[in-house]
Amino acid sequence: MIEDESEFRTFLLNSLGHEGYEALGNSDGEKVISQFSTFRPNLILLDMNLPNKDGMDILREIRGHSDYQKTPVIVITGRDDEKDIVRAFNHGADDYLTKPFTLDILWARMRAVLRRSQATVANAKKLTSQDLTIDLSTHQVFLVEQEIKLTLTEFNILNHLMVKIGQVIPRDELRSESLKDTAITDRTLDVHMTSLRKKLAHRGPDIVTIRGVGFRFVEDVQQK
Repeated sequence: MIEDESEFRTFLLNSLGHEGYEALGNSDGEKVISQFSTFRPNLILLDMNLPNKDGMDILREIRGHSDYQKTPVIVITGRDDEKDIVRAFNHGADDYLTKPFTLDILWARMRAVLRRSQATVANAKKLTSQDLTIDLSTHQVFLVEQEIKLTLTEFNILNHLMVKIGQVIPRDELRSESLKDTAITDRTLDVHMTSLRKKLAHRGPDIVTIRGVGFRFVEDVQQK
């Protein structure tokens, strides 16, 4: 947990401990990556308003590190402006929780994000569509033989779309089967989809929005 308000940080760390989590706190994020070397997290709770380094910079640093680019990050902050929310998702946040919030809401969000991150692929294989390849055994995505960095949420969305190539995937199906979180809003799902399309560059338009229903990937996919 990266949070500069000492009373809130202590309260939440104690609450996490009571819930059975092993948790560690950091007050400013300056040395958070080096801290991970001795305490590798399954989940990061990140405040945006920090004294020495902006939370958005820390989020970019986490997503730019090869060991932690898929580690789930929940932003917990007092910033409720839509632009801040969109920026956080575009920089790789998995969820965004605005203060104040109840502990029950936080526990539910954490469980949902952890379910998505701990999901395993039963049979290691690759999905290929022309110059786009998903390696399900290593959770890597390659475009024109160059690896592109996706968040875990983006990876799961792309995987689900490519597995059901040509089919219209309802939003509710993406929430329940791909993201394992039926509480994700349409706006949040759209933000993830916009970010995914941008990272897929010239293949982004192949993810087509079916208005009022969901999404469809329009290219042929080969399974290997």
